[in-house]
Formats: sequence, structure tokens, C-alpha cells
Amino acid sequence: MKISAVVAPLGAAPVPTSRAASAPAGNSMNRVRTTVVAGALIAVLSAVLSPALAYAASDQATGPMAPQRSAVTSIQSQEANPACTETVRATGNGVRVRTAPNLSATVVGETYRGQTFTAGCYTVQGAKYTACGFTEVWWVYMKFAGAWRYSPAACYTP
Repeated sequence: MKISAVVAPLGAAPVPTSRAASAPAGNSMNRVRTTVVAGALIAVLSAVLSPALAYAASDQATGPMAPQRSAVTSIQSQEANPACTETVRATGNGVRVRTAPNLSATVVGETYRGQTFTAGCYTVQGAKYTACGFTEVWWVYMKFAGAWRYSPAACYTP
């Protein structure tokens, strides 16, 4: 079968071609439409989600998807004397410091807004609590009154 292409000048009326030499009617147009729609959908989703994800990762975000407002990255356990430490500042008043990262642990004292403490570079996962306007499970492992203790991470900033 011989296939020939007909090229018309720009703006000229379309030149009819033989159906035997081309794909079934509509298939190529459907592929073009699908590609255009898929591309537009990806562009819209990228435009909408990128700023939202960037904001959620920022330290200005609030709410359930916001990053924790604690010292640094979280891990499951903590060393007795952390190799990595940093200074954290209390953001709440009367925040309890405990012997373990749970609400039934002995309270050994309280911290107040503006006080600074040496803390491990990682927060510790413990019991769920509500403090300083947040409900979380992450606790700061900090030096308090000469010993390493735990306090709600939501109430401290680096």
C-alpha cells in the first residue's frame, strides 16, 4: 500500500486523505486529548500541592500536619548521656519535667517561659499528652536539676 502525505499551506482548508492509510477516526485525537488533559492535571496538582507541602514543612505551619515544634529530629529511644546536645528554650509556663516520657512518671519540677536547658538533639517518642496548645507523643530529653529528664517537646524551641 502506498501512503502519501499532503501538506497544505498554513490557514488553508484541510485536505481530505484516504481512511485506509490512516488510523481509525478519533484514535489519534483521543490520544492527544488524553495527553493534554493528563499534562494539565499534573500541572494543576503540582501548583496546588507544592506550596502546601512547602508550607507544611516550614516552621510557620500549625495544625495536625505541621511539623513538631520541638528541638530536632525524632527517634524512638535516647542515650543516657546524649553525644549530641543543643540548647532549648521553654515556650510555656509551668511545664512539668518527668523521670520518664509518660504522664504517670514522677514529676521532678516545672519549667517557665524563657528558661534555657541543655537537651539531646533528638526528641523521644513516649505517651500522648496535650501541652502548650498541642497534642503529641514527642518528648524533649533534657538536663534538669543535674539529671537527664523528659518534658513535652511541644513546649520548647531550639
